[in-house]
Amino acid sequence: MGQNPDGNRPLSAPLWYPHTDGQISVVSINGQNRGRLDLDFRRAEVVRVRLQKPIVTNPLQVTPMDSAKLSSTEYQTLVEQAPILIWRADPTMGCDYFNDRWLAFTGRTMEQERGNGWAEGVHPDDLARCFKIYTESFGLRHIFEMEYRLRRSDGVFRWLFDRGVPFNGPSGQFAGYIGSCIDVTERVEAQTELKALQEAEMKALRGLLPVCAWCRKVRDDNGYWEQLERYISGHSKATFTHGVCPDCAQKHFPNYVSHLSDGTPPSS
Repeated sequence: MGQNPDGNRPLSAPLWYPHTDGQISVVSINGQNRGRLDLDFRRAEVVRVRLQKPIVTNPLQVTPMDSAKLSSTEYQTLVEQAPILIWRADPTMGCDYFNDRWLAFTGRTMEQERGNGWAEGVHPDDLARCFKIYTESFGLRHIFEMEYRLRRSDGVFRWLFDRGVPFNGPSGQFAGYIGSCIDVTERVEAQTELKALQEAEMKALRGLLPVCAWCRKVRDDNGYWEQLERYISGHSKATFTHGVCPDCAQKHFPNYVSHLSDGTPPSS
């Protein structure tokens, strides 16, 4: 505590403690200045105050919304501005709604996308597979998941992960499907690159390897003989560790193996 220049004047320090039930405890601690601030916690006075609105001590703190009181405008904002592409299909399998994120992604209007218009942006190589999954799942009322390429507004095809779920109307009857999509291009491209590397390694090792029957060296494409480990390491990402198999241990180190089995130390 710092010095107080006002002599022995009585002092009071209020402390505020918020509670989870919306109430505040105000603790008034009385004290006396004796050259330095001297507070006596035994003389603390506690006043319980109930607040109608919580006090926000942090300017970044916000009161969470009550989901039961969201207005239609707030619901619309959540659907339109959520960081995912959302679509809806009616019982005839025709799409009748796309959110703003979808339309911004494709650069097309709602009228252009309705029905099967959205399929105009699907990559030709993915279209038949998409329709097969879509129509079969629709007929069975099953949840479906699929990945396909959809043309973005700049003409670039991006990989999307699409998940559709059936939903019912107010009276419980089947009303169609609601789906959401996220961009997974980076993941798909990384998987494709990894697969290509693995296939390249297998191709480099595929075929007959000329191996010396005595020293086990391998002859490379230039006619040079290399150790087997060195050849494989140079044509793949494999690394090697060395040990002794049981047969070789028995053949080359019989004294060590026999003492190892009975627990006695081998002779030098």
